[in-house]
Amino acid sequence: LSGHPTFWFYVPYSANVPREVEFVLLDEEENELYKTVVPISGTPGIVSFHLPESKPPLEIGQQYSWQFSYRCNPRIRAEDDYVAGMVKRVAPNAGLMSQLEAAKTPLERVELYAKNGLWYETLTTLAELRRDNPRDEDIAAEWRELMRSIGLDHLADEPISNCCTNLQ
Repeated sequence: LSGHPTFWFYVPYSANVPREVEFVLLDEEENELYKTVVPISGTPGIVSFHLPESKPPLEIGQQYSWQFSYRCNPRIRAEDDYVAGMVKRVAPNAGLMSQLEAAKTPLERVELYAKNGLWYETLTTLAELRRDNPRDEDIAAEWRELMRSIGLDHLADEPISNCCTNLQ
């Protein structure tokens, strides 16, 4: 739904040695829309990148590709570990929007996002809740269930880092 989504990644490496990560977002013609390289901290753990509000929003109906790289050796980029994926912005329907407005809690919104197949909103809302409320057992249980449902239960107890969320 969001024109400026948040992208989440698990970094399994310790931040003991200074390293950098790179996030790149491309349009359907593989034009670079956004690229950032930042030092990594708070790992191993889960990190995120938010498409800055200063960048044009993703267009409804368009598909975009992204790549996240952990720079293992800054001099030899072929040694980078990376993952890549796709995101497509969708238009909200009126029914969903009214249900989201009527939701009384963030967890109710998470449930609506999940029921409607809105992965980025589901993950972002729940990850931010978990990061901001680490002692809340209801949120922790929902997080564990989400991670289990997608086969990532081994990541359910990993910390969520603030390393990359506020970078433009």
